Amino acid sequence: ADLGWLLWSPKTGLLNLDCLSAAKSIGERLTAFSHVLLMTATPGPKGALANDCGLESDSLYRIDAHAPWRHGAYTVAIDGRVDTRLKARETHHNKTAISLIKLSHEGAVAAFFPSYKYAETIVAEIKRLHPEADVALQPRGLGPEGTARFVEDAIKPSAIVCLILGGSLGEGVDLLGGRIRSAVVIGPALPEVNALQEARRKMFQEEGIEDAFALAYIRPGMRKVNQALGRLVRAPGHTARVLLHCRRFADESYKNLLSAEYGEPEVLADDDDFRRWILHS
Repeated sequence: ADLGWLLWSPKTGLLNLDCLSAAKSIGERLTAFSHVLLMTATPGPKGALANDCGLESDSLYRIDAHAPWRHGAYTVAIDGRVDTRLKARETHHNKTAISLIKLSHEGAVAAFFPSYKYAETIVAEIKRLHPEADVALQPRGLGPEGTARFVEDAIKPSAIVCLILGGSLGEGVDLLGGRIRSAVVIGPALPEVNALQEARRKMFQEEGIEDAFALAYIRPGMRKVNQALGRLVRAPGHTARVLLHCRRFADESYKNLLSAEYGEPEVLADDDDFRRWILHS
């Protein structure tokens, strides 16, 4: 995509100048070198990294540095009982809270939310249903030291630790590995529909990309999911039980973007399936 800019106002009194795609600029700089080494933990589907870097797909030679101990470390299921889309999630708040409470009976739970507002709503519902629940919400604006203190204070037996997808605890901090019994990803964390994301979607569409919505919304959201889950298994012996808490994860356009090490997730259709999965996972 060509380097383009969008000047837009997300709210009164604020102007943002955002780059729609830096791929062309990145590609020009990379091709100026005779050899380039790119390293990433989330390369995405075939050709995605090359496209993001403004390169031809066949110009990259891919080497996967496998960690054999990670395979089999994850037990993953898709929760088909709930719909976390913005217009539907309110009707499922109770089931989301109950699910987190039930999982916490077997050990600490990390619950990853797409936004603070959503997390705060579920925290309130948990406290309403179970006032004695040990629930903690990741504070805003923590630095590295504050993040470490929060994790040390929050992770206890039966604790429900509510985190934000894309935050420091979801992307780049090795504080959760081996310390969480269960992880729940509450929705695929698609970017907010706003002028910037819609401009990107339209740009991809004008370039003839078949599924511009997936490129502008689904892929960035699922990248956050993979980054968050990757923090849960950091050394041999670590295991993680993961519940992808939204029926959208069962759709091929989402499921195909999950890292291969998560295997073929089982889809839980009803409460009986959920109880059985807890018992046997």
